[in-house]
Amino acid sequence: MIISSHVAVGTAVAVYSQNPIAGFFAGLVLHHLTDVIPHTDVGSEGANIYNILGEKDKVIKVLIDLAVAIIIFLIAAYELGFSLLLFCCIVGSILPDVIDNSPFWSPALRKIFPLNYYHRFHEKFHFAIAKKEWFWVGHFTQVLVIIFSLYVVIK
Repeated sequence: MIISSHVAVGTAVAVYSQNPIAGFFAGLVLHHLTDVIPHTDVGSEGANIYNILGEKDKVIKVLIDLAVAIIIFLIAAYELGFSLLLFCCIVGSILPDVIDNSPFWSPALRKIFPLNYYHRFHEKFHFAIAKKEWFWVGHFTQVLVIIFSLYVVIK
């Protein structure tokens, strides 16, 4: 899943969670469960932490996704009020990708026990669509996740 989908889910968790610590762990668990949903991301197009910085079009896609994630966060902060709870839920929902999918530090982290095992664990949950003719399905599922999550926040 792209980061904006995970941020949207984290904001929805904040609606139902009463405790920042529980919200953090709920966001963490839901990160892996939403990765099971068929999705398309730059990894579907062959990008990874070792080559993405050399592919300008994919870096632009990641930056656009990050901008959308910030907009989703701002909507949630406006609707729910910025709080430690909201912050913890979002951090929990994005932490696996922050740790495991950054070209800046993930190559080094994947060499350290137990993060090397965590990478394998994290990868087992991914249902990334690799066939280009089906990319639309992966985009559609993520749009649905974002819309549903924002509906929960705004209703």
